[in-house]
Amino acid sequence: MHRMILPLVVVSLFLCSCGKKNKPADAPESSPVTPTPPKVERYALYRFWDSRLNEHVYSYGDGEPADWRRSGVFHNETIVGYVSTEPLPDTDRLYRAYRRNRLHYFYLGLPPNKGADIERIEAFGVYVWTKPGDGRIPIHFCSLPDGTDPLFDKSLAHIQKATADTLRVQSIQRKVVENYFYVYPAGPTPTPTPAATTTPTPVTTVNPATTTPTPVTKVDSPAAGPHLADQRLAGIELSSNGKWVLGRSNVGGRLAVGAWELGSGKYYGSFGANTGIERFAVSPDGTLGASVAAEAQLLHLWNLPGGGNRTTVELRPAPGGKKLQFPPFVQFSADGKTVYTAVEDSFIGVSVEKGTGKVLLAGVNTSCLAYSPTKNVLAEYRTNFKNPSGSEVRVFDLTAGGQPKTFPGPAGLSFSGVSAIDISANGDTLAIGGGETEAAVTIFDAASGQRKATIPVAREKNVQFSDVRLSPDGRRVAAAARISKGAASSTLLLVAETSGKNAKVIPTGLDFFEITDFTPDGKFFAASQPRGVKVIDAETGSERTP
Repeated sequence: MHRMILPLVVVSLFLCSCGKKNKPADAPESSPVTPTPPKVERYALYRFWDSRLNEHVYSYGDGEPADWRRSGVFHNETIVGYVSTEPLPDTDRLYRAYRRNRLHYFYLGLPPNKGADIERIEAFGVYVWTKPGDGRIPIHFCSLPDGTDPLFDKSLAHIQKATADTLRVQSIQRKVVENYFYVYPAGPTPTPTPAATTTPTPVTTVNPATTTPTPVTKVDSPAAGPHLADQRLAGIELSSNGKWVLGRSNVGGRLAVGAWELGSGKYYGSFGANTGIERFAVSPDGTLGASVAAEAQLLHLWNLPGGGNRTTVELRPAPGGKKLQFPPFVQFSADGKTVYTAVEDSFIGVSVEKGTGKVLLAGVNTSCLAYSPTKNVLAEYRTNFKNPSGSEVRVFDLTAGGQPKTFPGPAGLSFSGVSAIDISANGDTLAIGGGETEAAVTIFDAASGQRKATIPVAREKNVQFSDVRLSPDGRRVAAAARISKGAASSTLLLVAETSGKNAKVIPTGLDFFEITDFTPDGKFFAASQPRGVKVIDAETGSERTP
């Protein structure tokens, strides 16, 4: 099962302390020792000018900025400052949201225009400080009246000049906010983008000639590496067999996708370092990883646990189609022979053996999909104002083909209010999380469209579901819902039966909290949080360390 939500990128925090040691004879008899404060990993926040869409955009890390530099489209690269990639005291998440007109919002707290025109929240795991101190500098902000083309800069004079130029040339008054957030002025030396390699990985395209993939070697024993309980993972996922937990992390000093055994917490392997990964998955037998680098329009297949690149497929849209944007998911079929992802309004399958792909469905809302590999069923949520609810759900049986089953979505819930969707492994139950006046999870019978239950989570506005997950048999549901109040935010965890009975809403007190699919027995799921990865009891919501 998989639902639409683009989880944020989080990198592990490494602490170190150092101090001068004196010989015992030279040490003062009662001299207090002042501990050295922990050092924070800092990453450059890059600003580029997108010459296609005429807007300022921001990135970080190695993969995506490297792709942008090679594209010939992004120019005027500048380091705004140095930020964190995990929540720390006095920080807030800087969101990057993709609008339906292809422009972006960058914001703290609540989105401009109440998020009504947002298609998806992108995987952009940047945290900035909301207070000065410890040598941090203020970053000022200006944007067009609709919140687009945001300009972040440490120079207020630069902000004022940009505002004056826009008014002079376009007769538009920019919005200006001084001291919008704070960053560090210095950090590690950025890794330069290497020149084109002399022996590039072979690349195939969707529907091209076939390629000969590298043989896969199965390795039964886990590799040496960090324990799962010590990790802070972004985009956390659980393999369909419930054996491996995956997530973005700073594995071996490089931003990559790591894989761990859920039962033991032992490190298994990693893949995709520095390739601009947006979504990822692992095959049922654990021998292959798959990832999509959206800006580069590439799907990579990796041998596990070593992480060697097996095949790279260029995801070209069909004639007349649109350019690939951040896909809602990447997932293997139940037999591991096909990888599914999306190209704008098309749902596609890529053959693992041949390295080729084809469009399976066209004209779908690929930003709000859920897929069941066991039943090969796809569910889609989309806006349709012809229905009384203003929305509809379509369920496709990909094995049988033909027309989808269509039924109205949750009443009174427009597209902007939906943020997560899931379908059970048996293909019988569908869950949609969202809310405009109050947050709730709505449960449907996937075959008939009959509403089985509405499970309230919070009587609040400004709630975003980061995850909704169903147990394989469709009898239990779990959801993580983030409530924003001004600059502060926290996450609620829902565990319940899909009948609506025995529902528990648990305040986590955490801004960052992501959950995985259920284990095959439906008793547990995993959660990534600032304290590390925990295993959650699906009935009680209690947690334990792997």
